[in-house]
Amino acid sequence: MVSMKELKGLSEEVRSKEYEDTADALYEAGNYLEAIEEYRKSIELDPSYAENYYKVGKCYYKVANYKEAIREYTSAINLCPLEEEYYYSRALCYLEIKEYNLVIEDITEAIEVSREVDVKYYIIKAEAYSKLYKYEEAKRYYDIAIYNEYTNEDHYVSRGDYYHKIGNHEKAIKDYSKAVYLDSRDSENYYKRAVSHVSLGNYLEALEDMNKAIELLPKAEVHKIQLKRPLKKRKSRTPKTVCRVIGFNQETQKDNTIIQMIKKYYSHRSVIYRYLDRSEEALKDLNKLTELESIK
Repeated sequence: MVSMKELKGLSEEVRSKEYEDTADALYEAGNYLEAIEEYRKSIELDPSYAENYYKVGKCYYKVANYKEAIREYTSAINLCPLEEEYYYSRALCYLEIKEYNLVIEDITEAIEVSREVDVKYYIIKAEAYSKLYKYEEAKRYYDIAIYNEYTNEDHYVSRGDYYHKIGNHEKAIKDYSKAVYLDSRDSENYYKRAVSHVSLGNYLEALEDMNKAIELLPKAEVHKIQLKRPLKKRKSRTPKTVCRVIGFNQETQKDNTIIQMIKKYYSHRSVIYRYLDRSEEALKDLNKLTELESIK
């Protein structure tokens, strides 16, 4: 026969799971603060369940409250010290607040308790060492990542960035070239290789790569349209300039990152043209930049 105490415990477990399920749905919908409230209710009923602290930490991470996320991940680790994902998630928070030594400590723990090699740990560890200017250690972990996932272009880009940072542009170009081989449609791979070529004075090769980078992005044709709209509580009409980007879909228009990339490419290509004494083409790119500046 089941005792009243056992029935109460069973009831609390069911309610805790219901709160957790509700919180999970809120998290998936992007309602992170509301999700935290539901996870808290679940934790109140079952404070020994590490996963809910971890999930609260994920919510705080999503809203860039890294210190609170760290606190929640730490609670999860205290309850379940053999879960590698908890260390990795806390390391990402430490990376955001520039506590690079703590990043390395947590990733080391994640690697020790992991059941199989997860390359993302080595990449994060390499990034932390790079931020600490410990470049030899950084290279070691980039090498491990590439050894384990030699068809992943991102690893070559990361190591190429490392080589570029320390001034070894020949090796940077080699890694960027491998990334281009693995994904010939990524404009950033060409752009980064172009920058390394410039550092070596290889201006024709740099121009070829920069042209390819620009070719792979949508063309930005900027048109200024004068619209006259009546302002509220005013009798006069005030002209208002808006910009429309032809060739971009609606989602891309909202993404200012794409616009910034285009500006970056044209700016660097104008510099390359000047190195090649092609002033007329450099001026055209500068004019294009002027047009792009009107896009907000």
